[in-house]
Amino acid sequence: MAEKSRTGRIVDLVEPGRERLELAWIREEAKGKARLRTAGGREHSLSSRALDEATVADHGPAGPDALESLARRDAEVEAQRASIAAEEVELLWESLAGDDDERRALGELALELLGPQAPAARVSALGRALEADGDRFALWARGSRFTVFGRRTRQARVRREADEAERREEDARRRAAETEQADALAARIRPLLAPPGAHPGSPPSTSHQPPATSPVPWPADLDPFLDGLLALSRLDRTLDDSPADDALPLRVARAVAARLEGSDEARSVRALAERLLLLRRPGASRTLRARLLLGLGDEFPAAAAAEAAAAAPVAVDVEDLTGLSSCAIDDPWTRLRDDALAVLETDGTLEVLVHVADAATSVPCGGPLDAAAMRRGTAHFWPDGVIPMLPAALAESRLSLDADGAPRRAFTIRFRCAADDRGPTLELVRLGFSLVRITANRTYEDVDAALAAPAGDDDRLLARLWEHLAAVRRRRVPLDEPPRTEARLVVEGDGERIDLRTLAVGTPARRLIEELALASGMAAAGWAREHHVPLIYRVQDAPAIGRRPSRATYTLTPDEHHAMGGALYAHVTSPLRRYVDLLNQRQLAARLTGGAVRADPQVDLQRITLGIRDVLDRARDLGRDAQRYWALRWLALRRDEVFDAELRLEPQTLDGSRPPRVMVLPVSVLLPVDGSGPLFEAARSAPAPGSAASGRAPAPPAAIPVRVRVAVADAESLSARAAIA
Repeated sequence: MAEKSRTGRIVDLVEPGRERLELAWIREEAKGKARLRTAGGREHSLSSRALDEATVADHGPAGPDALESLARRDAEVEAQRASIAAEEVELLWESLAGDDDERRALGELALELLGPQAPAARVSALGRALEADGDRFALWARGSRFTVFGRRTRQARVRREADEAERREEDARRRAAETEQADALAARIRPLLAPPGAHPGSPPSTSHQPPATSPVPWPADLDPFLDGLLALSRLDRTLDDSPADDALPLRVARAVAARLEGSDEARSVRALAERLLLLRRPGASRTLRARLLLGLGDEFPAAAAAEAAAAAPVAVDVEDLTGLSSCAIDDPWTRLRDDALAVLETDGTLEVLVHVADAATSVPCGGPLDAAAMRRGTAHFWPDGVIPMLPAALAESRLSLDADGAPRRAFTIRFRCAADDRGPTLELVRLGFSLVRITANRTYEDVDAALAAPAGDDDRLLARLWEHLAAVRRRRVPLDEPPRTEARLVVEGDGERIDLRTLAVGTPARRLIEELALASGMAAAGWAREHHVPLIYRVQDAPAIGRRPSRATYTLTPDEHHAMGGALYAHVTSPLRRYVDLLNQRQLAARLTGGAVRADPQVDLQRITLGIRDVLDRARDLGRDAQRYWALRWLALRRDEVFDAELRLEPQTLDGSRPPRVMVLPVSVLLPVDGSGPLFEAARSAPAPGSAASGRAPAPPAAIPVRVRVAVADAESLSARAAIA
């Protein structure tokens, strides 16, 4: 701090945060504070210590008219600055510039060039001359010093400036070439998008549904461009940037989309790819085009495929359970088996071991395979085939719990059949990694028969397990729906054959597997919270009175799941087909193995959770569209047939705010319906079952059985209507 007051003096200084020299009049300095007015008219305060550090030259007292003196001194400094020759600055630099950069006070530099008797105005003028010569000197505001650039520094700067100029020129040439390329591509493509009969010079159609037939045949030389668009559109990469090795730079794709779609946004690139794909593959189904457009096929990015081919599980301690009789229960056509089970009796107590495919130790966290699986989010089960989340070499072979005689690594959750004061329960014994050998692949139909009439020891243990699980289920679902049959669409090729496959659902075998999956999810969630392991939980709020339950969602917060009786719940039993299960298994594995398996950092889980929600919403929409598309294709082949259906009596329909709809039962598709007026009138006046006995006002039933014919206007646009037969 200054020893005496500098009130009334003019100083040259570099204030903190200003990073330039400026004259100022010290209006007052007292009690460690100084009030200043600069030559530019700015008034403010500094601490005396900061003033000490900022001052580079003292110009003496301001005199009686301080403001006039400040302005006169500022003009004098500018005049002195103009008189300093460039040769003097060059000479100063030559005398100081060694191989290393140095920071020098302005007073030292003035002494070097001007000598010890240089007036303050001349020192300030030199400071401004050096400040303007950014090629050799740089003002360093902290400490009010100048960095003198050494010769090497200056030569490097010259080289950098030359390289930057060359890069700018190269970038300009590249952009000009890309603009020329985009213009040429747009000119080639525009006639393909023109409506039939349009003049050759007409602009492309603004509709995102291309014409059924193009006025110009698809030119094969545009195949590379379309392939490049499809590569940019796939879901296992983003459209935020364009790697250097892309055959089609993203900038060119955006430029072409801007010329033809009116926008260069990412969705316009995908829209253009979709329009062109329909022209190149006019007979392709909607779902095949979706696979090609979004990159949802059996092929994975090269880096992900290479990692899958070389994948070796992380070495962890495992429990040898190969001596147990373990079976996988699934549909006969299943190629991907996530889970299996073993039932045994220990000291009179029934135990069940749920084996889950060990994906956590074979899919490294943060690698290209993990990234591809996360962007797919789930395996897509469409009528025309399965779109895998992981490459078949892993999901359908090395990791699948298949009865091929080979030992498999598994993540095993062991339960004991027990009871509490409310009735039967499943009690978690332990969870961890194991080595298992699956002895049988059993179908649901086979297990249903075994539960009804056990034929051996394994069947009898399975039947006892189901008896216990059925009682556990009744605690959670007092009124269960009876088993029923459902029809599932099965498509061969790209629509060459479309059939219905009858499937029994809600049977004891299916509910046994469902109960074990739910119990495993609740046990893993409870274990994770107890051991402070972050998981992605599945939660569902309790419904408001008179309202239906909300849809369950994913969150990092361990909240209750209404449908699970308020218990914690997490998805853990399908790591080969659902990314959340893979991630949760990895989180558990990291704790169980002491970090041998690397988990996602806590800071990344929120981002992943939000991304997974979007991915699964998209997967649900894609699956719904695929089901509806193939259902309409099946119905279109049966134009004159009459089908069983249910007329839905939804509140919005009864009050007239929504057109009436029917559920066409063979293919489970909702369609608008004509000719339902009389039925609605009857429904409004029909009492609900039991309403008279209860004394409640009559209410319409939820649905009325009807018979309908279906007219499919266009399966491509998912457009169809039903009519009461």
